[in-house]
Amino acid sequence: MWSYLCALQAMNPCNYVPAEEVEEALPYYLDPEKELIAKEIALGKGLSEEAKFVVRLVLESPQEMGLITKKAITEYLRNLGWPYKRIWLAFNEIREWLKEV
Repeated sequence: MWSYLCALQAMNPCNYVPAEEVEEALPYYLDPEKELIAKEIALGKGLSEEAKFVVRLVLESPQEMGLITKKAITEYLRNLGWPYKRIWLAFNEIREWLKEV
């Protein structure tokens, strides 16, 4: 009975939304994954300023960084004057935060 009701609901022409309308409603430039991460960062969810900076760095990666790898991020942050301890603490904090998300 349940399957029949689901199929009946799906076939209802009132529930049909043309694909063109859906595509128009969603901006082409938004990446849902990046948007979710950006919203989580905006809410603060317990990340320090250093960790937020690193996440923003990944999301908005500067052209001069090239391929985004942990090594590239570390080198970039070292060039900005970050000590290794600060970088690793930020990485560990992000790792723990991602486990929660």
